[in-house]
Amino acid sequence: MIGIDLGGTSIKSAIFNMEFEKIHERSDPTEAIKGPDYVLNKIVKISQEMMLYEGKKVIDHNAKKGGSH
Repeated sequence: MIGIDLGGTSIKSAIFNMEFEKIHERSDPTEAIKGPDYVLNKIVKISQEMMLYEGKKVIDHNAKKGGSH
């Protein structure tokens, strides 16, 4: 599980196991001056990096889908 604490100056995140024990944590500057889209994208990136830290596969929801239309 990943927990995110969005604050005015920092985004704190942590990975927890199923017993709610903290495994890994980090803190990144929010950079709110860059706007809400920037902050939301930053949260997504942080979440993906946290998943990679745990060796979890990251799904890119922005990837173009192949096939005929």
